[in-house]
Amino acid sequence: MMNIDLSKLSFSPAVKKEHLILLPEQGFSNENYIFSIDQKAYLLRKFKLQDRDRKLEYAVQSLAHENGLAAKPLHLDISQGFMVCEFLEGQHKTELIRDDLMLFAVQLKKLHQLSVESQTLDVEKMFKSMKTETEEAFTMIKTFPKEIVLCHNDL
Repeated sequence: MMNIDLSKLSFSPAVKKEHLILLPEQGFSNENYIFSIDQKAYLLRKFKLQDRDRKLEYAVQSLAHENGLAAKPLHLDISQGFMVCEFLEGQHKTELIRDDLMLFAVQLKKLHQLSVESQTLDVEKMFKSMKTETEEAFTMIKTFPKEIVLCHNDL
């Protein structure tokens, strides 16, 4: 079980870790749990990735909620690495039909039309940094003894 303190949840300090149920369908950047209070479902997102601006993410989700595009965010705890929002029922799709794609495109267009104050991503700087880090990694790899082994080519 994850190591977080839920007693500071502004909307319900009575929530305990034992109430959290790990969802069967998980995302890439969060570990997702569902819990209920008074017949109402909530989602707790425990962050797996630390390189995100979570305050900005919370602000964007709040704005998206105000525009009917996302669940209402209720609590952000950056120090413990989690966020709680209302839970929206839905289904995970493994295949999309044309109508799904059209609906997705319409919703994505609405999301991209929202205005939020933030710094723009400096892609050039990001890639230059990655190039430097990659070059440093290969320089370090060259110092290791070579050990030729069979490779699966699918790793």
